[in-house]
Amino acid sequence: MKKFIFTGLGMMMLAALAIADYPRQITRPKVPTNAELARLGLKRHWHTYVPVQGARDGIVSLQIFEKQIAVQTRMGSIASVDLESGATQWSVLPGHPYRAFQLPVGANENNFLVYASGKLLGLDRKTGMTEWSLDLPGIPATVAAADEEHLYIGTSDGMVRGYFLPFSLRQSLAQVSRSEFEEALRRRGLSSERINSRVPEMIWSYQLPAAIRVAPAVFGTHVVFADGEGSIYCIENERRTLGDHFRAGASVAADLAQTSDFVYLASLDRQVYAAEQVAGKLELRWRHTAGSQMVQKPFPIGSDLFVVSSVEGMTRLERHTGLLYWTQPRAKRFLAASQRLVVAVDEFKNLLILDRARGSVLADWNVKDFTVLSANEFTDRIVLASHDGFILCLRDVDRNCDNPMNHLPKVEKKPSPTSNGGATEGKDKSKDMEKKVDDDNSSF
Repeated sequence: MKKFIFTGLGMMMLAALAIADYPRQITRPKVPTNAELARLGLKRHWHTYVPVQGARDGIVSLQIFEKQIAVQTRMGSIASVDLESGATQWSVLPGHPYRAFQLPVGANENNFLVYASGKLLGLDRKTGMTEWSLDLPGIPATVAAADEEHLYIGTSDGMVRGYFLPFSLRQSLAQVSRSEFEEALRRRGLSSERINSRVPEMIWSYQLPAAIRVAPAVFGTHVVFADGEGSIYCIENERRTLGDHFRAGASVAADLAQTSDFVYLASLDRQVYAAEQVAGKLELRWRHTAGSQMVQKPFPIGSDLFVVSSVEGMTRLERHTGLLYWTQPRAKRFLAASQRLVVAVDEFKNLLILDRARGSVLADWNVKDFTVLSANEFTDRIVLASHDGFILCLRDVDRNCDNPMNHLPKVEKKPSPTSNGGATEGKDKSKDMEKKVDDDNSSF
């Protein structure tokens, strides 16, 4: 118990220190000229300003969610910007200004999940209005995750909880018959009398040996958690039923990445694991070993998976099989990708334009004045920002990029995994998986 308490206090102190040490240098970057961008094979899509309140304020995080950008400021305001037009859709201050403990924003199809003044809020993505509010039962260990119906929260005491979202209840009334809706409620142990509630209803809780470190990965019927000791749990989303449990060789090094039914995990033992969620079971498909620690989450872009390690730089893999295509040591951070280009950043704050097919550097451009760089795993748009509220969106000059390319289609056809390079054959079941990886001191 003391371990959990100290962990929670430590997280709060680190969060407060992160805000206290927040860079306040106002760089005021210039809008690049057409000639500068043409040399890079890029063009300006739009630029805009999000209001900040003086030198004390500034952008804390800028996150891309499909066609929207969620901008969180140090003061605590949340603004939504349209990714295609650059228009500010709405801006709200959901809690008290200048709170030390701030978390990034989570999202599902309907809501932005915002932690403010000790509560988790569901803001309508279209209007910014608060749809529901939840008093958290403890200190949040990471960003909350959700799908259209369920919410998942991990707290610093190692407890994870699943909730049924009230907004989804109201939406369901218009989409299904009354009898189907009543049955959906009964399966979750809920009553139809609660359909107008503005508070998510907890339907299960599960105690983990250690607090989770990264946001859960949510699938149709199950949710995947990774705790601080390297254990991976797959739990049925409507009740406390453990579908599967594996242990990686070390704790997670970065956020989980997922597609429709694959989850990708980078661990501190320099491994990247690819597992498919099949009826609650996590079946290992392949594993890639890097020579140094991972510094970013894996990024599934179409049929590729981009991983970045501290020494080797960026590596392009085939995401279903783990086949290695290329490694570019200069690229230390992934930003975006189009059909023909990959955009990365090196250790000297140069924007690198890479040939996606070969990994070679085609051009570079210093972006040191852009102090907020956010990866886009959803489309091919490149978003750069500065603390004074300036946001610049770029895109590939290729005409195929006139309309944004969706990297994560909801329905995808997967090739049958085959053994190659460092890949593990997909037909292995859980016992065979554990036997295979035990030889390398890992038991994912």
